[in-house]
Amino acid sequence: MAEVTHPKRDAPPAGPWRRLAEAAVLLAPFAAALLYGFWSFSTTDRHYGALERFGVETMATILDKRMVRHGTDRPRYHYEMTVGFTVGETMRRGFVQVSSSFYERHDPPQRVPIRYLPTDPQVRSIDPAMRGQSMRSAFTIVALLLFIGFANLGMARRTIRSRTSEKRTGR
Repeated sequence: MAEVTHPKRDAPPAGPWRRLAEAAVLLAPFAAALLYGFWSFSTTDRHYGALERFGVETMATILDKRMVRHGTDRPRYHYEMTVGFTVGETMRRGFVQVSSSFYERHDPPQRVPIRYLPTDPQVRSIDPAMRGQSMRSAFTIVALLLFIGFANLGMARRTIRSRTSEKRTGR
């Protein structure tokens, strides 16, 4: 008669590399949340902080506006306006991302205040709400990654408890 084996009970004990890999998988969402949070805050603060500290304000003319679609199954949109403004003697033209409410309130050829960096006019903003929207998006992604991390920890605890109870009962 053949001997019946139990895969969990008869498996060799987990080695240090396997435990290290399991710990890495459990900690990955927390590390991703931390890194993304720092990167996003730094990028947003660098862009909008520089505009607040060193930016110059002038008037711009809205030349065009468009909604840009992302994704196919559940599409998302971001809103852009093409603006023209003068820096010294040079007429500049470029895209500026705006919030949906700003997009709906303004139409070409309306004039709006624009804030830009004199050292780099490519860094510009016409919608004060964009900084808050960028931060809310970043916080949402960080919260989602943290939720995934805590869910992983909860599942790992249940797995450890079931393994421990199997060892005690001898199953």
